[in-house]
Amino acid sequence: MSKRLRAGVVTNIAAAFRAALYDGDVSRTRHLWAQISPEMPQPESIGEAEVIMHQARTAADSVPMQKRIYSHSFLAERGLPSQLPDGMKPPRERKGPPVIFPAALIGVGTLSSSADRREEAKAMERAMADAVGDMITSGITDRERIAKRMWEARDAFIQQRMRKMI
Repeated sequence: MSKRLRAGVVTNIAAAFRAALYDGDVSRTRHLWAQISPEMPQPESIGEAEVIMHQARTAADSVPMQKRIYSHSFLAERGLPSQLPDGMKPPRERKGPPVIFPAALIGVGTLSSSADRREEAKAMERAMADAVGDMITSGITDRERIAKRMWEARDAFIQQRMRKMI
């Protein structure tokens, strides 16, 4: 068999393997793995092949998110390791810091019309951002409550500055 023909066969087998992985077809994945890498260890049973297939699916960027999460759940239920990135795992299984979801986010910004008041505007922005951060870390994610607290912090900052001017 020529090099070019062999490359075409390997490419077709690799494409078929990716399709079997995508479909979650254990027996087809096992059969194609034996063809792609006969020198590598082969699963000894359908059960072992199923675990390996789900581990591969959690690692494969080409597999859609929903299927990767399904495979992660399959492995987690059995106490087996998953290659799913931490940020895609359910919150209770994540190892890193908690992810703040967009529903809990709110923008904070100030603008000063003159260069000599920019420091004051930045200080006001910090006070507002601190108020938002305190609400979120307290577990409050309601945008209206967070926005209200942010504006209260702004008003308190302005009142404090006005008292200093008098």
